[in-house]
Amino acid sequence: MTETTKILIVEDNKINQRLLQKMLLNLGYGSEVAGNGLEAIAALERSHFDLVFMDISMPVMDGLEATRQILERWKEHERPTIIAVTANTTDEDKEKCSQAGMNDFISKPLRFDDLQRALERWTSRQSPPQQTAQETSDTAPESPLNDVIERLRLLAQETDPEFVLDLIDTSMPYLQKSCDSLLHAAEQRDVHKIQYAAHSLKGSSLNVGAKTFGELCGKIEQQAKAGNIQAFASLKEHFQTEFAEMIGALTSARDKLAAHRAI
Repeated sequence: MTETTKILIVEDNKINQRLLQKMLLNLGYGSEVAGNGLEAIAALERSHFDLVFMDISMPVMDGLEATRQILERWKEHERPTIIAVTANTTDEDKEKCSQAGMNDFISKPLRFDDLQRALERWTSRQSPPQQTAQETSDTAPESPLNDVIERLRLLAQETDPEFVLDLIDTSMPYLQKSCDSLLHAAEQRDVHKIQYAAHSLKGSSLNVGAKTFGELCGKIEQQAKAGNIQAFASLKEHFQTEFAEMIGALTSARDKLAAHRAI
């Protein structure tokens, strides 16, 4: 692959889309976005792409099915390298990606080092060196607020503070909408919608450093996947408390960043 490596991001979560696009841009790569597997196939029919960063859980067509169809429809020398990007990181999840035909795997929350190494594995050029985030000792990540501050400090150093401010401003209403969707799905006793909303919340929250809430969403996602419709009822109060703490932490981190342009 050359300096004009063409990259397609396949991701339905708009927060994750923006973050991955920004990280790629800072590493010297432009990219285009498709919102699901069906859109990805349409994009590949219109134009050749060298690399595809493929989310797994998406509406309309998921990443595994999209990958299988790409392998069926394009000859080996014509098809792109497909890299899974997912918050589902068990050995079973990785094996599913491999069996579908994906070439590589990186996990959420997205990290510059992981992304850079993946690019270097599958392109012929080295990514430009990035500033290494400096260790800090004033805030140990032992609370939701400190987890979020540490993650956003890292993002601000690896991208830029203005981008992180905008990311927070965009993330909070998106998170609220996903939260409302999950609660509504629970009222409707729709396990598929609960699973999807929990998965979306998991990826978004982990990418802004809300690890405790992200892990809770992962638990809800797995219970919904297993068809346990009663499980969320026992977790609802805890879910709402953790969600409020995450939003409070994001608000505090945003105020701190806006005041100092550095967390």
